[in-house]
Amino acid sequence: PPSFSLRVSTSDRVGSGAAGPGRSDVPRPTQVAADLQKIIVRELDALLVLGERQQALAVLHQLPLAQVGRGGEMRVLRAELRAKDDCARALSDFDVLVTQALSTFLAERALYGRAACEVQVGDTSDALQDFGQYVERFPNGRFAAAARRELQRSAGQGP
Repeated sequence: PPSFSLRVSTSDRVGSGAAGPGRSDVPRPTQVAADLQKIIVRELDALLVLGERQQALAVLHQLPLAQVGRGGEMRVLRAELRAKDDCARALSDFDVLVTQALSTFLAERALYGRAACEVQVGDTSDALQDFGQYVERFPNGRFAAAARRELQRSAGQGP
């Protein structure tokens, strides 16, 4: 996984006077943490663009998702990346995600992801329930055709 280091220049030191009279030029710890999280999220985005799935997953495991501005999106990404190798583990993320208030785009991915993982772990009953809910909520969604195929297959009407 990538590592990050912060450099401190002489103008970053306490009392350097660079910030002017009566102002502190030392960043607050909460601001440093927020800035570091932004840097990590940018690194994560770059890893995903480069197709470095395992490294991206390692970064996501270290990121405090509840404290990141894009926490819902990051949790969906983590679940989707986990699902490629370990659906049982991904289900723990998907189970949380489907109960949260997410954008339509993320809610759609979370519900379909959970259903697909339920199929992989052999939980057919819950998978069919989720596929049905998916088609009901997102009839023209990105995964609607695949969800309908799964429902038809279970009813003996399709391939």
